Amino acid sequence: MATVSQARRIRFGTFEVDLGSSELFKHGIRVKLQDQPFQILTILLGRPGELIPREELRRRLWSDDTFVDFDAGMNAAIRRLRDALNDSADQPRYIQTLPRHGYRFIAEVESIPATYDEALVETPPEQADQGSADLPIKPVSATVVTGVMMHWLVGFGLTVGLAAVIMIGTVGWRHRLFATQASSGIQSVAVLPLQNLSGDPSQDYFVDGMTEALISDLAQIKSLRVISRTSSMHYKMTEERIPQIAKELNVDAVVEGVVVRSGDRVRIDAQLIRAASDRHIWARSYDRRISDVLSLQADVAQAIATEIEINLTPEEQSRLAAKKQVVDPKVYEAYLKGRYFSNHSTQEELKKSVEYFQEALRLDPDYAPAYSGLADVYSFMGFGWADIVDHPELLAIEAAQKAISLDDSLAEAHASLGWVLHRHMQDWTGAEKEYRRAIQLNPNYALAHQFYGVFRRGIGQDDLACGEFKLAHELDPVNPSTAPGWARCLYEANRFDEAVHMMQGILEMNPNNAGSLWSLGEIYERKGMYSEALQQYRKGAEVTKRNFIMVALMASAYAGWGKVAEAEKLHEELKRGGEDKWISALYHARMGQKEQAIRELTEDCAKCGPGTCGPAQSLYVSEWRFDPLRSDPRFQALLKKFNYPESAFKK
Repeated sequence: MATVSQARRIRFGTFEVDLGSSELFKHGIRVKLQDQPFQILTILLGRPGELIPREELRRRLWSDDTFVDFDAGMNAAIRRLRDALNDSADQPRYIQTLPRHGYRFIAEVESIPATYDEALVETPPEQADQGSADLPIKPVSATVVTGVMMHWLVGFGLTVGLAAVIMIGTVGWRHRLFATQASSGIQSVAVLPLQNLSGDPSQDYFVDGMTEALISDLAQIKSLRVISRTSSMHYKMTEERIPQIAKELNVDAVVEGVVVRSGDRVRIDAQLIRAASDRHIWARSYDRRISDVLSLQADVAQAIATEIEINLTPEEQSRLAAKKQVVDPKVYEAYLKGRYFSNHSTQEELKKSVEYFQEALRLDPDYAPAYSGLADVYSFMGFGWADIVDHPELLAIEAAQKAISLDDSLAEAHASLGWVLHRHMQDWTGAEKEYRRAIQLNPNYALAHQFYGVFRRGIGQDDLACGEFKLAHELDPVNPSTAPGWARCLYEANRFDEAVHMMQGILEMNPNNAGSLWSLGEIYERKGMYSEALQQYRKGAEVTKRNFIMVALMASAYAGWGKVAEAEKLHEELKRGGEDKWISALYHARMGQKEQAIRELTEDCAKCGPGTCGPAQSLYVSEWRFDPLRSDPRFQALLKKFNYPESAFKK
């Protein structure tokens, strides 16, 4: 028998490695493995039981002039290799890590006689445009298939073996077998944050932008459920294994990859992994100029859709094709930086976001995505950040309408326009039109479903609202913003324990999220569990430095509990802080002081009309504390003043 170092084929455990064709097999079925992880495997197999220093691996895998973060690249390659082998760093069966030193292959290794593998038929991999190619899947001749089938016969019996042999004569049998086992049944995916292997942390914004763009492109495919950016980015730099991540996100498959940017070129190595088996289905490398980056993103999305056998509609194909355009690198750079900072929430970061979007528009006044980005930021500023710019809601409408006039296919712009029309302008008809258009363009846009849910609850369509909230939470399960709407629906459907469990899970990930504390507190308050509600509200008041909403919530809980003195003390605090009339109305409605509540609401709206009072009036119908007021003609008159549809009066 040949020595391991001389053998062309090597066996360990249930795996076999073909060194000649650079392929890894398990039970005779090819396992996808990228080039660098495979190179590491061959180096380790060449000296089993021996410690291979990390520095030696660096010299053999990366030349001295390669500009890359070696530690990050090595760690990523080792992780992919372990994933392919279903190995664990904590309890290794194959690859042992000696921290800060290197790696050792610890399993028993056996070389395979040359006669076994001589029957392999070598054919070149399919050529992909611009130097990109799928990882090769080489056809196998009938001779070697017979040998491989012997392994199957032992494990699965004569019937399975004969069925497989019958398949040999069918043209393209291997492709169909692989597609059936690896691709069919995938209806949901999550795109994990792509890794920055450029060796330059300042390029994180670019890599995050590539991740977001890939999610956005895939999300436009109606028959595929795609997890939203916020939940996906939660797993940036995570140590969790793919099956666990997929379980938490409830997806069938995961997309992961790396991005390397060098000069005016960018390369992305992407791969698709089936969650249940933790097995690589597809992998491909793309290398393009920065100016062709939009085409690169669309090609990756289309390739994934093809691999999992999703049939794109003509409209979906048209949208992806439309993205294959040249973009000015400087414009795209500024846009990505704008998006990067818009995904944060501090005042300084929002200012930077606006500046970068404006820089993109200075370079290209007709760049629609930058207008869409501005619309998103301005609509967000309309709720608590109005001191950054004057009348952000008007700027949001202007930016969204400009984006749509340049490119009607931007779902984000339609959703932002709908949000401002809904919450600031009380334009119910216009808002619904925009929400529907956003969801039509991007059925996986969780924020659009969330906005539409708030809209429908606000006009009294609670059942339809819950459908939107459920979709939003399923598409973005880790995002604290999508949880409260669905939690309220669960509670109102007498599923109290589920609602509490869900919000507790969200708070475990982000214990200081004020919105989650508010939501869990309200669930307890409506259940009559006032002590538990106050515990959440007090923590919310602490993390927000006694934000007036949190103080009002505490007053509401004390009022519901019958602790009048405590409630009145908090109300006095609100009055000293110059509380809004509608906040005071909430308090008096909770105290059972109906006349005072109606009077304050009337005063609040006396000088207002649609588009002149801000977002408070859009909460009137959805606010459960106003339930005792709903039958009062004066309350209904307020609804009419703000153009509420007929459904709102039947709530």
